[in-house]
Amino acid sequence: MERYTIDERKFLEQSDVFIDLALQEFGFQSLNDLPLAAQRRHPSPLPAIPLERSSRLSREERRKLADAFWGPEGVAHFIDLSPPERPYDRHPIFLLAEQLSDDLPLRFPIQHPLEAHMESVRRFGPSDGTRKIYDLPIDDVAARYREQNETSEQFSSHNDGLGYGGCIEAFMLYAESCPLWGGYTYFQNTLRVALQLAIEDPAMFRSMFLPDAITVTRPRGKGAIRVKSPILFLGEFGQPQVFFRVSSGEYVVETRDDPLVLRGYQYLAEHCMPFAPSSTFINFSRRGFGCIVRNNVINHGRTRFMDDPDHGFVRVLSRKWFVSHEKHTEYKHVPGMFVLKKYAAIFPEQFGENVLSGEWHWNAENGCNKKIR
Repeated sequence: MERYTIDERKFLEQSDVFIDLALQEFGFQSLNDLPLAAQRRHPSPLPAIPLERSSRLSREERRKLADAFWGPEGVAHFIDLSPPERPYDRHPIFLLAEQLSDDLPLRFPIQHPLEAHMESVRRFGPSDGTRKIYDLPIDDVAARYREQNETSEQFSSHNDGLGYGGCIEAFMLYAESCPLWGGYTYFQNTLRVALQLAIEDPAMFRSMFLPDAITVTRPRGKGAIRVKSPILFLGEFGQPQVFFRVSSGEYVVETRDDPLVLRGYQYLAEHCMPFAPSSTFINFSRRGFGCIVRNNVINHGRTRFMDDPDHGFVRVLSRKWFVSHEKHTEYKHVPGMFVLKKYAAIFPEQFGENVLSGEWHWNAENGCNKKIR
């Protein structure tokens, strides 16, 4: 451990608690129980839970959704068999969230600025409170910035909410219409993969907790931000948490200049590729397909897809983010990460209150994040 400073070594102490809590979550007594019990060699499609009506869930439907969300895959995949007619009085996402809020962390939705973006309103009408995810065709790609989720290209593995401090505990996707081809959404329980890494290389696993293990930059657009963070850590309420992303589009991912960190990142990245071993996937192949995802430990991505507007095939998903606590419902865009206070206090310039509130913007010319409000 001589390679790390005294403060870094104190910060790394959370790795032992992380292992204990993660093992409890999977029902294991020790790391020795993990390989045979949890390792699966092949990717598999997530079974769907049919819902007779999203506005009136049965007790059994609620139980199945909760079991899937809190289960080892961390994703509840559903099919709304009777999607309400559009325009909605209330979007099905909110109907589902209200009925499930006692069992799932769906009590605190946040209002995202892009939910009422003028382009979205022009295409889909007045905002229904959800963010629309679709391919936004533009003539001059170089002149106009698009988020990766506004393209039909592959969107590599990530946790939602870059710039939200790790507070997006869950999100929900709901298919409004579907593509002609492609667009598989794939998932990996990175918490489970991290435990596998702890077995195979304890030192490499421990390096994932360094305060600057990973740096993710979104360099352009209104959401430009640079976030420096551990990959694995204990969140503000003491829960095991993952912050991990694979470079995609203009998202730039860098690791600390440390061979252990680089190899650990590559290990996780290999398990977060599309259709990687032990991963799961779904395909939004009809209106009413949806999923509820445990965002703070599950990584997800999307394969490339193809639309055909002339024949009525256009992929449009509605998305809603849900945060871990009511205090986080006020929109933020920050360079910090909400880490358990005991450890956050070791590096206040990175995890202190000053970098966890307001709206910040990355300035590529100056090479820094600046608070704008």
